[in-house]
Amino acid sequence: MTADKFPSCKGVVRLSLNGNLDLASAEGLKDEFLSGLGAGEALTIDASAVERISTAAIQTLIAGAAALKSAGVGFNLSSPSEAFVKAFQDLGLTECLNQWGIET
Repeated sequence: MTADKFPSCKGVVRLSLNGNLDLASAEGLKDEFLSGLGAGEALTIDASAVERISTAAIQTLIAGAAALKSAGVGFNLSSPSEAFVKAFQDLGLTECLNQWGIET
């Protein structure tokens, strides 16, 4: 499973990512973003447990965050792990992280 989803609280759905986000996980992430778009609820992703993340999963996160923003739906990232941040840095995508609301 890609992540654990927690019920909406004050219109915000919290999604906790699991430790290993591989190519297969990207499809599950896509489904979560589509669900958020359909419900119009803001999405907060807790990335504190991420130990490994594939490029496909990063692409899905970036595309999903952009889709939510375009639809006027909130998106935040909570407690990104060192591995999560490093993966974005390794791909030259630090600016993407800087554009997201990051909760610590």
